[in-house]
Amino acid sequence: MKNKGFTIIELIVVMAVIGILAVIIIPRVISTSTLSAQEAAQMVAADIRKTRDLAMADTAAHSITFTSGSGNYTIDQGTGIAQTVSLPSGVTIGSSTTISFTTSGVPTGTPTRVVSVGGVTTVTVVANTGRVTVP
Repeated sequence: MKNKGFTIIELIVVMAVIGILAVIIIPRVISTSTLSAQEAAQMVAADIRKTRDLAMADTAAHSITFTSGSGNYTIDQGTGIAQTVSLPSGVTIGSSTTISFTTSGVPTGTPTRVVSVGGVTTVTVVANTGRVTVP
């Protein structure tokens, strides 16, 4: 009598080989530039929040300046001291803007500010509230 089919050991070996291949191939398929841009957007959002919080804690307005095509941005602490922050390698700012916060934490100007990071994602600063979001 001839048995047709696979043994359980054969099935387990095939599943193990598929699992090993998946572990090797999937990270190569996921774009590292997209991940870097998302990480950079989170970093930019954190620095915008920090700038807003510093403006509320101090008695001076604070601002953060972004330059299109640049791999860094500048945080002005209101005292003439500027801190330059570098983005991860290969990630650049897509739009030039300066966001200034009053001592009450409100961004100056009326429009909502959007900063494009890496051409993949954006950081939004809502007018009148200073709320910072990353999609």
